[in-house]
Amino acid sequence: MASRGLRRSPRKPKNKDAKQKQGKKEEPPLPAIKWQADDGALIWSLIAQMEVKENRLVLFGKQDSHENTSGDSKIAVYKRIGGEIIPDLFALSPNALAKRVKGKAEE
Repeated sequence: MASRGLRRSPRKPKNKDAKQKQGKKEEPPLPAIKWQADDGALIWSLIAQMEVKENRLVLFGKQDSHENTSGDSKIAVYKRIGGEIIPDLFALSPNALAKRVKGKAEE
């Protein structure tokens, strides 16, 4: 039988996830964050940081059509907030802390 000239797609690598993870640095897991400690001091700090204009515009949108946004993503804002309110955990694992802060803020 003669080949009809069908093109075959290239094979996908079997370990695509393993190849992507090779270049990434592993971050250590974070301990539990005690949000309720000291009468919820961390929660109040989180709320205060969410009210900062640069953070508020990204997280909640513009109130006035003349306001400019910073161009940051929400996760970048949560990472910045995490660095402000819990700097010691931010130094350990900034991405994991950003996810925890986002989870608490959207709770």
